[in-house]
Amino acid sequence: MMRITLSGYYGFNNAGDDAVCESIIAALAKEMPEADLTLLSNAPADSRARFGVEAVNRWQVRGVLGALLKSDLLISGGGSLLQDVTSKRGFIYYLAVIALARLCRVPVLVYSQGVGPLTDGLNRRLTAAVLNRTQAITVRDRTSRLLLKEMGVRVPVLIAADPVLAYEGTGGRPVRTLLAQAGIYEADKLVICAPRPWQGVDRVKAFSEGLDVLARQGYKVALLPMQPEADMALCQAIAGHMTERAYVLEGDYPLNELFSLMKAADLVIAMRLHALIIGAVCDCALLGLPYDPKVTAFMQRVGGGELLPLEKMTPSSLADGAQAALAKGACAPKRVATLKGLAHLPAALAKKIIKGRQ
Repeated sequence: MMRITLSGYYGFNNAGDDAVCESIIAALAKEMPEADLTLLSNAPADSRARFGVEAVNRWQVRGVLGALLKSDLLISGGGSLLQDVTSKRGFIYYLAVIALARLCRVPVLVYSQGVGPLTDGLNRRLTAAVLNRTQAITVRDRTSRLLLKEMGVRVPVLIAADPVLAYEGTGGRPVRTLLAQAGIYEADKLVICAPRPWQGVDRVKAFSEGLDVLARQGYKVALLPMQPEADMALCQAIAGHMTERAYVLEGDYPLNELFSLMKAADLVIAMRLHALIIGAVCDCALLGLPYDPKVTAFMQRVGGGELLPLEKMTPSSLADGAQAALAKGACAPKRVATLKGLAHLPAALAKKIIKGRQ
């Protein structure tokens, strides 16, 4: 039996990180059907029900230590765990789990992470010291690799791709049902917008008036709160301030249903990274609103869509950017296919590490 512990931003009801988790589980199951997985989760019972694997409370040292002592490998990732902009506490937590695993002599694989920004010199030195004790590091973009090398990480760093790009799940409720639950009964032309609050700036006017332009052109406009606790109020405010009809997708969607929704869309407008990633796989036109370098890095790597910096976002620039993205169309299929292939690499590497240990 192969035993693997997964450490990430799991159990926080964030659709993007849940998508990462489900994609990693699926990739590992494909490589190692016999593997026994344990998540370090903020909500273990919910994670067991959602992902069908064992889970322990990430905040209880005894449970974390117990999982690690039984493991053949710790996987740290994916997502943006090693950054000190949105959460310094989280950054220290993920480094501490890696350090604890190495104290227990458990190998560590950093799995398709987006590293940075790291603004503090001490945080950079801590990151290098801890990661230099890992067995393998894979990142999801070139910028992360350059940052690690700049900080003094000596372990070879491989550029893979976000785990969600490798997801191949199907099923779930029909898309007609998902849309009907939000009040959308005809969606020949559909725009999905996934905003998020950022830096305390009120962007309701820019979103609502810009999306009104698209609605007047015949598009159904659906707002998707990827992390409801953070995004729902903003999505509802945008819909409420629009003069045209807009819809809020308030359901709890597993990853296969998020894919179904995106496949029905012509255009994805998003601050949230994984809305853009799923949109790229589903052949949507993309308008990325980068609140974080990871959004820009993905859009550049996928080679398609449009980027609109937040500081330049106005109702007219949002509407113009949307039109430019629609005119450009879906991302290049060869680029997407290449990234899908790279997204499988870390799971194969996990198997190699475990086999080498046995």
